[in-house]
Amino acid sequence: GGGNFLEPCSKGFGALILQKSVSQKSRKIFHFSSFKKYGFTLAEVLITLGVVGVIAAMTIPTVVSNYQKMVTVHRLKQTYSQIWQAMRMVSNDFGGDDPDGWDCSDWDIGANWYKSPAQSRCIYLVFDKIANATIFPRTGKKETMMCHIPGKDYPEYTYVNGVKVANNDKTFCGNGYSASFPNGACVAWTPLYWCYESGGSFIIDVNGSYTGPNRMGRDLFVFRWGTANDQVNPVPALALWPHGYTMTRNGVITVPERKQLINSWRGCNKYQEGANCTGLLVHDGWKISPDYPW
Repeated sequence: GGGNFLEPCSKGFGALILQKSVSQKSRKIFHFSSFKKYGFTLAEVLITLGVVGVIAAMTIPTVVSNYQKMVTVHRLKQTYSQIWQAMRMVSNDFGGDDPDGWDCSDWDIGANWYKSPAQSRCIYLVFDKIANATIFPRTGKKETMMCHIPGKDYPEYTYVNGVKVANNDKTFCGNGYSASFPNGACVAWTPLYWCYESGGSFIIDVNGSYTGPNRMGRDLFVFRWGTANDQVNPVPALALWPHGYTMTRNGVITVPERKQLINSWRGCNKYQEGANCTGLLVHDGWKISPDYPW
């Protein structure tokens, strides 16, 4: 009776496709579920984290310490170079290397500036040569000679052995000036003839007076300045050398033995003041060696 003869075939074909599709899906599901799943237990994760923590605790302090040493040496070398270049410029302004020949008596420098005789007469002009340096007025007190801001005291300075620097006359001097350098260092100057044993020094705090630890040999270093002769041509010339190096009676700067820098008076060890740590650092090639009292 005129029916669609394809209908049974189409239904049968559709059933066949559906059956095949279901069969494929079931095979896929079975295939997926046949994979073995891998993972870590909670105990394994905790043990791994513990091991990582122990390794980090052992290595991170060393990494941080090495980085701090690198930054300290870099800033010290940079500041030393700026001071030396500025000293050379002042020397050129006065037409000679010998600071004894510098004469700034006619300079209008104001009442806050300090005039001292001979080699100390014009050394404060060095700070004027440092671009963007902030010069602090003389306070007259050893406790506040390092870039002191009125009304804001900085942490006290100490030697390697813990003694307060301001308790003696070997380093700080109330007759000195200080300046803050663009790299963050604070540099103080002590005149040669007016500060007893500390005279003729540049005292460098590589990270500024208001940032600790404010300890000799850690962030505080001392360089001596004045006139010296070389061994070939004994003519007085401008010189800047690390504390701990010595000068002969003929005015020749000599490099002492390493053990002398460590064990001599003001030596670079934890039982003494440590002013010679500047000399030891320079002696070792501008680096902080393993036996350095960091």
